Parts: sequence; C-alpha cells; structure tokens
Amino acid sequence: MAELTVKAKYSNKLAKTLLYCVLALIPVWGCIIPIGLLFMIVIMIVSPREFLREPLTYSGLMGGMLLASAGCAMLSIVLADDKLIATRDGLRIPFHLSLRTGRRRDFAWSEIEKIIFSGDTNSDKNNFHINLTTKSGAVIPINCAKLTPAELEQILLAIELWGANAVIDERIIPVKERLQNRPSLMTSKEMSYTAVWEEEMERRFGSTAFVVLEPDTELQEGKLHVVRQLAFGGLSAVYLCQIFKRDLAVLKESVVPADASAELKTKAEEMFAREARLLMGLQHKNIVRVMDYFVEAGRNYMLLEHIDGPDLRQYVKRNGPQPEHRCTEWAKLILEALQHLHERTPAIIHRDISPDNIVLEKECEIKIIDFGAANEFIGTATGTLVGKQSYLPLEQLRGKAVPQSDLYGLGCTLHFILTGEDPEPLAVSHPRQLKPEISEELDALIARCTDPDPSKRPQSAAEMRELLNFPSKV
Repeated sequence: MAELTVKAKYSNKLAKTLLYCVLALIPVWGCIIPIGLLFMIVIMIVSPREFLREPLTYSGLMGGMLLASAGCAMLSIVLADDKLIATRDGLRIPFHLSLRTGRRRDFAWSEIEKIIFSGDTNSDKNNFHINLTTKSGAVIPINCAKLTPAELEQILLAIELWGANAVIDERIIPVKERLQNRPSLMTSKEMSYTAVWEEEMERRFGSTAFVVLEPDTELQEGKLHVVRQLAFGGLSAVYLCQIFKRDLAVLKESVVPADASAELKTKAEEMFAREARLLMGLQHKNIVRVMDYFVEAGRNYMLLEHIDGPDLRQYVKRNGPQPEHRCTEWAKLILEALQHLHERTPAIIHRDISPDNIVLEKECEIKIIDFGAANEFIGTATGTLVGKQSYLPLEQLRGKAVPQSDLYGLGCTLHFILTGEDPEPLAVSHPRQLKPEISEELDALIARCTDPDPSKRPQSAAEMRELLNFPSKV
C-alpha cells in the first residue's frame, strides 16, 4: 500500500506575486536568453577566432545568460512550492514558511514538543494559528485562514495520528468537531476526515499473521478438543472446543507477534493472566463467564462458557434492522453489564463493544463477550487494531481508553441495530438520517454517545440507562 500523505495548499501573497512576475518573464529567460546562448555557442564553433579575441567578455556573457535562465527556472520552482505535506514520518513546510525556521523545511514528528492554538478558534473563517514548537525551540506557525476547511481537517487529523507524543492544545477537539459538522465536507470522500483515518488504519493496523489451531487439536493433555475455528482478527483467534469431548466451550487465543521482543512477550503474559483473573472473578448474568486461563506451547488461552445464539451482527443481518423498543431493551441490558464492569475497583473497560461481541442467548437475553484489555496493550506496542474501525473512538486509538469509550462503542452498536449499517468511523452518528421513523430522543442520545469528546458523552453507564427512559416507538 502506498504511504498515506496529507497535502494542503499553503500560499503566500508575496511569494505568489514574485512567482507571477517570474512567469511573466518566461519569454525572456525561457526563450530569448537560451536562444541567445545557443547563438553564441554557434559563433564560438564557427568563428573561434572571434571568441578568442575577447574570451573574458564572451565567457562572462555566456555565463551570465546561463545563470539568469537557470536562476529564474529555480526561482519559479521555489516560489511555486506552496504545499504543507504531512506523512507518518514528519511534516514538510513550504519554502516561504521555512524562512521563519532557519530555512529548515523537514521536521520529524518526534521533534515536535508542543502544538498550541492561538487566535479565534471559533471563527468560521479559521482566523487562528497552529503553532508547532520543536524541542530545539523552533516555532512553525501555520495560519489556518490559508487552508480550506477540508485541508485544515486533514492537517488536524495528521497532528492527532502522528503527533500524539506532543502536548496538544485541547482546543483541537472543538475545532475538529466544528469542521466535521460542515455539510459541505460530507460530499467529498477523497478529502474527508474519515477517508484519511480509514486509510491510516489500514496501514497501521494490519492483522497479525500466525498459524491457527487445526480441528482435532488437543490441549491440556487431552482435556480440550478443538472442534473448529469460530473467528480470527487483530490479536486473537476464537475456537469452538469440547471439554473431555462432552461440554461445549469457547477457547480464545491471544496472539503475541512472533517478532515481538522477549520483554514484550513477558509483559503480555502478565497482562493476559491479570485480565483472566479479573474476568474469572466476574459474576453477572449479561457477561460471559471465564472458566480458565492457561499458557501452552508459548500460546495464551482463555476458556469461556459457550453461548448458544447469534451475535447481534448475525441477528440483524438475518432479520433486518430492529424496532426501537427492542433496541432500547437490549441497550439497557448491555448497560447493566457495563455498569458492573465500570464500577469495579479498578474499573474494567471492555474496549471492544460492537455487534460482533454481543451475543443473544435467547431473543431477550444478552451476553457481552471478548474483552480486550490485554489485547490493547499488545496493540499499542505492535500497531495492531483492537476494536473495529467503525466502533473505535479516537482516544482509544491513541491508547487512552476510558469508561466513556465503551459508551461510544455502544452508541455505534445501537446505530447498527437500528439501521443494519455500520456507522461512519469517527463521525457523530445520527441513525435517524437513514431511518426517519427513529425517535428524535434516541437519535440525540446516540449522537451524544458518539461525540468525539469523551466529556460530552454520558459519563457513566448508570446515567445512560436513565437517559433511555423515554417513550420509545413500538
């Protein structure tokens, strides 16, 4: 896959004026001077005596003409450079902006220490600056008024994705939110915030290749018998197995990449073991029961109870979008489980709430499966996605999951239940735009849950359960 590149036009009035002047003189330096230089070379070849009479004069004239033509060509190239270019390796600024940074144009993201906003960030005309301060003290001032809203949105995304190690001004959140809510931006997939994010996710979070267990594989000295693989993705594989070839169970294998360091592998095993102990201590009717944890042949496994029923993705694909009253009933059951998790000390964050990880044991009974705490540790260290793109909030992408991250995933899941379609990644979800029969109250609550700012979402599962107590449509 080609490297993701974000480009934004960043012009300067003086540079543009000089460029127009140089281009207006193209007939002189692009045609007349080269023709004159060629004529003098012909004279030198045809009449060398004439050249030898005054060699300094002819040489100086030819050299001057050559320098004038080449200099104007080089100047036009420099003045035409009006692009801000961001890749995962760093930021390249236009020549005219480099005059403020000691003519240095390329900066690695690791050099950026602070990213501060100055000016009126609430202005629709973007009358503010983004000041990137390097560790050496150089300041790169980006005048946002010079960028289109779509270009500014992409630059902000580049800062969040690649400049995450810097101290970033909190005003980036309302600025980004204001830009995302502009209707004009939603018409251009190529320039959209979401399109750039998805491309970066595809590059950064590829699946981890490893050899899955074959059917009939036996573990724990024959206690467990693998029947077949159920799922695979990211950092885990899931198998249907039998205990002593009788009772069905689910075996989850957590995968550490083969090229990981010994230190990382040791830390991963500690995280898996700690997660397993936490989950084995959970007793809740809406949370799948973890029965055992073990390591065998260098591979880490959790043994979970088997739930006889489809997950919500399978159910909705089979039966179509669900009515609002059923959606809110399921949401309340999920929130009961999340409340149980979040109110523990320390709080347990699921990190992967999505239709794939919520199973219907019966049509009215919900089970949450597939926790990802240990997986997120490995994902952060190795660059492997934990959580599906459409259900992942930005703070979790940056390795800073909070309880409100689970509520974001739930809001996206409700969007899917009601519409049968995955929500747009990193966008505020409004399922009513696809299904007008959805109530305004539920649409507004889902929009609030999927707000990019965690502080604007419901602050607890208990609060969200209360917010669901409005008359719903049957």
